[in-house]
Amino acid sequence: MTTLQKLVNVFLSLLMIAFGAILLLNPAEEALVVALLALAFVLMFYGIHMLFDYLTLSRHMVSGKVMLYIGIITLDMGVFSLSIYHASKTVVLLYLLGCHAITGAISIARAIESRMHDSPWKLMLSQGIVSIVILIACLRNMNNPTALIYIFSAWLFYSAIMRLVNTFKSTEIIYIA
Repeated sequence: MTTLQKLVNVFLSLLMIAFGAILLLNPAEEALVVALLALAFVLMFYGIHMLFDYLTLSRHMVSGKVMLYIGIITLDMGVFSLSIYHASKTVVLLYLLGCHAITGAISIARAIESRMHDSPWKLMLSQGIVSIVILIACLRNMNNPTALIYIFSAWLFYSAIMRLVNTFKSTEIIYIA
C-alpha cells in the first residue's frame, strides 16, 4: 500500500468515525436517509473512479474488463440508492440491510478463498461475520428506528477501526523476477 493510499484510508476512517458520532448524537429517523445518501454518493464516486481507471489504463490490462463491469455495477447501485431517497423508511432500511448482507457474504467468500491460497484470512472472515451479525441485529430491531441507528453507528465505528488496522498492518511483498 502506497503512502497516498494509507493517507486516503486514514481520512476515510476518520470520516466514518465522525459520521458515526453524528448519528449517535442525533438518532432521528432521518439519519437513515442521510446514511443512504452517503452510501449513494460513495458508490457513485467509486463507480466513476473505476470507469475512469478502465478508460485510462485497465482496458489494456489482462482482465481489464472486470474493472469496467465493477465500475458500471457500482455506479448503477449508487444511482439506484439515490433514486430510493424518497421511498419509505422501510425500503431504505431494507436496502441498507441488503448492502450489509452482500458485504458480509463477499467478505466471507474472500476469506475462504484466501485460506485456500494460504493467505491471511482471519481478518476478512471476522469482518464478514460482524456484517452478518449486524444484519441479524437490525432485523431483530426492525420496529425500533433509534436502535437501528445505534447499531449502524456501531458498525461504522467497527468498519473504521478495521480499515485503520488494515492500513497499518504489515503485508508481505512478493517479487517476481
